[in-house]
Amino acid sequence: MAYTIFLSHSSKDAHWVKRIADDSKQVGVEVYMYEHDPQPGRMIAEKVESAIRASDALVVLLTRESQFSAYVQQEIGLARGLGKPVIPLVQPGVSHANLAMLEGAEY
Repeated sequence: MAYTIFLSHSSKDAHWVKRIADDSKQVGVEVYMYEHDPQPGRMIAEKVESAIRASDALVVLLTRESQFSAYVQQEIGLARGLGKPVIPLVQPGVSHANLAMLEGAEY
């Protein structure tokens, strides 16, 4: 059975996201990204919530681009509320003051 992660990120970090997804797939980890799962007519929030619920963990790419994203913070909060492991990948240079819901988490 494949391990599935929800990859929380900013679309501005597409080059890093692709690399993380490709590397994950090479070791047998399925990666869910909402933009690769078109469902015309469905609310994006519902789709994202369903995918986080179905995932084994949430991996969040926290960069200068994503650190202030309300969507990224909401995805982290939902995963934590569901008791899912949240694994942060934090870009060097992102201030500890901007970790928000990740404050205190090892990364």
